[in-house]
Amino acid sequence: LWLPTITKQLSGESDTLVGILTSLPWLASVVGLILFPRYSDKYERRKGPVALSVGGGATFLLISALLGNINPTISFISLIICMGFLLGYLGIFWVIPTKILPDKIVGASLGVINIAGAVGSFFGPFIVGFIKSVTGFAMSGMYFLVAVLYTATFLIMLVKDDKRQIQTTLAGKTAKELASKT
Repeated sequence: LWLPTITKQLSGESDTLVGILTSLPWLASVVGLILFPRYSDKYERRKGPVALSVGGGATFLLISALLGNINPTISFISLIICMGFLLGYLGIFWVIPTKILPDKIVGASLGVINIAGAVGSFFGPFIVGFIKSVTGFAMSGMYFLVAVLYTATFLIMLVKDDKRQIQTTLAGKTAKELASKT
């Protein structure tokens, strides 16, 4: 609801034009949802496209936030591009755990990831609202979201690429634990 309201306030245009304008970020996200997974499958890469998607989304969200009052047109175009990047990771992200985690823990791991996402979806708006109320600055919540997205980009780059690396690491820890208990 916030995007149509902001678009209407900034543009002063008719409801029909506002509706068309506010559909553009979602159309860009459809493009991202097609192009990022296509690239990922073609080159059999997962981590890079997810990091590019989330990091690119963060960058264009930051540009949109910084230019919001200075140049609303460029700010809105940046928001459209942000959505094209930001949602592009969705099709690729869920492949990563199945590729890198041992088969025995994939199901539980996907459940934990899903729960973490649900908790974040619940608390995220409250945290953003709290940050806005504490700082008194409307864009501070947006900057918090940008920071979270950049953190996610950094964390995805830390993920190991190969299931064997993780299994070896898990096996090494298990062997060490067994050795220390005896």
